[in-house]
Amino acid sequence: MNQVYWKWLLGVFKLKRLVKRWYGTRKLDYMKDELHIVTSTVREYVTRANSCSKEPETVAWIESTAADGAVFYDIGANVGAYSLVAAVNGYTVLAFEPAYMNMSSLEDNVTLNDLNKSIACYQLGFSDRTHLETFSFLDSTPGTSQIFQSSMTDYHRSGDVEVKKAALIFSLDDFMALFKPAFPTHIKIDIDGGELALLAGAVKTLAVSRVQHVLLEVEEKDGAVETADAALTKAGFSLSASHRRDKHTVNRIYTRA
Repeated sequence: MNQVYWKWLLGVFKLKRLVKRWYGTRKLDYMKDELHIVTSTVREYVTRANSCSKEPETVAWIESTAADGAVFYDIGANVGAYSLVAAVNGYTVLAFEPAYMNMSSLEDNVTLNDLNKSIACYQLGFSDRTHLETFSFLDSTPGTSQIFQSSMTDYHRSGDVEVKKAALIFSLDDFMALFKPAFPTHIKIDIDGGELALLAGAVKTLAVSRVQHVLLEVEEKDGAVETADAALTKAGFSLSASHRRDKHTVNRIYTRA
């Protein structure tokens, strides 16, 4: 390697370090505590760093229902903004995210905020049965939500599949029976099109009275909202609030009746 090329390469990496220092992390827009997230992409810098203003009802739900011994399951955690908020509000958090690039940012964010004792992260997904699956990615940059289980309908997305990756999928009931983790008091579900399958695989778990609160993002399509309401009503919950997320989806908040 000649000297000119070596100096050029050193300059490139010096510039890279400076850019990372300037734009590598950003304060999460959570007013009650100092939290930061890594921002290796524009989406993380703009959208994920502003998660609290994006879903104020989710933050309010986390804060208003916090209790001693609360255990928060963040299913579809993405880069973990709400896991961080739950952790600083006293929850024990289990964060689940099947996308490999989001999982990397999620783990970085937990470490960045010194919350490794409060948040455990697992790279897996949930559905109605335990199996090996393939995920299709329309976007493979950190912070994306443009992924879906390849065996499922493509939700409301459009675009070409950029890459497919293998994934481990559990039913929640199987996961609980096999590993016996801390049992949830709160379950947040945001898995873009897979929520009804998840509920079908969580019948036993949801029937346990320790689960007091569920927040579910669900698409208003083909009776999905009604099906979700029926499943959670049967499990002993009642709807306490509904908030529109976009033209396709709503956040439904359920409380143990």
